[in-house]
Amino acid sequence: MKFNQDYLTNDLQHRIRLRLEEATENAARLAFVAVAPQRDPDEGDPADRISAVSGVLYGPKCLYARTLPTCFTLSGELAPGAPAAASGIIPEPCYWTEELPFLYEARLTVRYASGVQREWSHTFGLRRLEVHGRHLRMERRRTVLRGLASRGVDESILRQARDCQAALLAPHPGADVLRQADTIGVRLLIDLREGSGGAVNELAAFYWHPSVHAVLLSREELQRTDPGGPLAGVAVSDLDVVDGNSVDNGDFVVAVVISGQRPPATVHAIDKPVIAIRYDDAYVDVASAREAADSLQAELAPEFDLAGYFAGPGTR
Repeated sequence: MKFNQDYLTNDLQHRIRLRLEEATENAARLAFVAVAPQRDPDEGDPADRISAVSGVLYGPKCLYARTLPTCFTLSGELAPGAPAAASGIIPEPCYWTEELPFLYEARLTVRYASGVQREWSHTFGLRRLEVHGRHLRMERRRTVLRGLASRGVDESILRQARDCQAALLAPHPGADVLRQADTIGVRLLIDLREGSGGAVNELAAFYWHPSVHAVLLSREELQRTDPGGPLAGVAVSDLDVVDGNSVDNGDFVVAVVISGQRPPATVHAIDKPVIAIRYDDAYVDVASAREAADSLQAELAPEFDLAGYFAGPGTR
């Protein structure tokens, strides 16, 4: 295989894994860890193996707040048998939230086994989203996702979502839209079920985007993400027939609630967050979908207290 230097540079958001290893009010400890390419080892050229990672962090910055950016040095790690990595500590970190989407920039120097060295930079955010029983928590407080289940996302829809304080559930929108969502503060759930295969391989790039809170995968590709990455869930079409094996490996479940119907009582047996979606062609924009999501939440209460409510056009 020819050693393609341009490929190595462009592929780094998949080759460098961002891991938030500690996240307190006083400090955030994070690591940038090299991972092997996703291909048959017999076909790989050892020249593209990442042998060292170093660099600095710069930030924070936020569109809605004044900040005093600072530079933080990363220390390289070369433990025997372990992948190349660089780690650092950010004191008094600013975490990414919908209201205040603070971002940092990693300016990395990546050295390959061939001796080639590349300078590469990418923005990222420190996001504290976690599963807590049947609920989701953001910044140690419960959060409920409400918004539009869309067939696609562009910058106009992002702006509408920001104005309505709505989340978006949609297929992979592309790198430009992801960067915009990171910057303006819009929470995304990415549906990877209808891709061309290899959806799990797409997860690596999402580690760099704090706006990507979760991904939907097919049952065949469902797996937990590493710490610091987006949550991974499975969609079910009929909660009456949900069995433990179909959702055990996911962080959450997404289910369609047909208009005029309520979820079956079996929802109460699922010990993880459940997100409901209602489809109707009347939900033509973000504002109407957000209003419908609020109505769906009120309609299902108090029997069902779910982790999220979405509405969107269609009949799925």
